[in-house]
Amino acid sequence: LEEIKATLLALDLQQLNFMGGEPTSCPDLPEMLRFGKHELGVRTMLGHTTAWRLPLENLDAANVSLKAFSNEKHLEYTGKPAEPAYANFRRGFEAGIEMKASCVYIPGFIDREEIRGMLEYLAGLSPAIPFHIMGYIPIPGTPWQRPTDDQMREMVEFAKGYLETVTFSHL
Repeated sequence: LEEIKATLLALDLQQLNFMGGEPTSCPDLPEMLRFGKHELGVRTMLGHTTAWRLPLENLDAANVSLKAFSNEKHLEYTGKPAEPAYANFRRGFEAGIEMKASCVYIPGFIDREEIRGMLEYLAGLSPAIPFHIMGYIPIPGTPWQRPTDDQMREMVEFAKGYLETVTFSHL
């Protein structure tokens, strides 16, 4: 940890991003957030998180990967209930953390109704919350298909009916 801090002190940084796996599971994260905010004087951000440990002290921004909205689908997809992720997203938002959200669009699984739940939840907090939709990339052994270009366009337009900033990636 001290070697990482020394390396960071030698750089000219404006922001410190934490990514990889679930960053909130790292026991050193609270100290690194404190270090970034108070010793480096930079903006701190979680690049991708499931929101399981939000809010965090000294965290400026978080990009939360929402998996599903309904508890049934969330349990099937992650093995965990949906409610803590959404409650923690709200807590982070209410704590003043700059919150962004994303999801993977999987036609026939995480589809329009699941994404509608996410969008309604986010819009209820603020229609200004940025939302990114990623098109599913098939993994061998899974039954799901990649969304077509038309399906992606339709989903993005649908999401824009709820939130002001909707982006997407689709390989």
